[in-house]
Amino acid sequence: MKSHSRGAAALLPCLLALSGCAIHIGDHDAFDAPEYQRVTGSELAKVVAANRGLTLGMPRDEALGRFPAALTSLRSTARQDDLEVEEWLVRAVDRRTPAIFERWLYFANGRLVEVSDERISYRDGDGLRQWRAFIGS
Repeated sequence: MKSHSRGAAALLPCLLALSGCAIHIGDHDAFDAPEYQRVTGSELAKVVAANRGLTLGMPRDEALGRFPAALTSLRSTARQDDLEVEEWLVRAVDRRTPAIFERWLYFANGRLVEVSDERISYRDGDGLRQWRAFIGS
C-alpha cells in the first residue's frame, strides 16, 4: 500500500506540469519561508484546478476566492491616473513531494488583467496602457 502512495506522489508533479502551471521541483528546505504554505497533494490539485477556472476580466474577490486565503498574498500596489493595480501571489508547496505551485495575479481597478508563472514588471507604460484598454478605462 505504501508503494502505491509513493508512486502517486511521484506522478503528481508530472500531472501538475501538464496543467499549464508553473510547478517547480526543488529542495523543501529552501521553501520554509512563511509565504510558502505546505499543502497535501489533494489540496495542491485543488489549487491547480482553481487556477484553470480563472478568466481575464473576472472580479478580484471572485478570482482570489478560488484559492485558500492562506495561499494568497498581496505583493504590491500602484496607482497611475485612473488605474489602480494590485499584484497578488498564490503560492503552495506539496508536503510530500518537491512540487511547488506559484502563480502571479494582476488586477486593474478590481478586474483580473494578467496571470503569469513569473513576476512581471507592470509599472512600465506599455503594460499599464494595455490593461487600461482591456478594462475600458
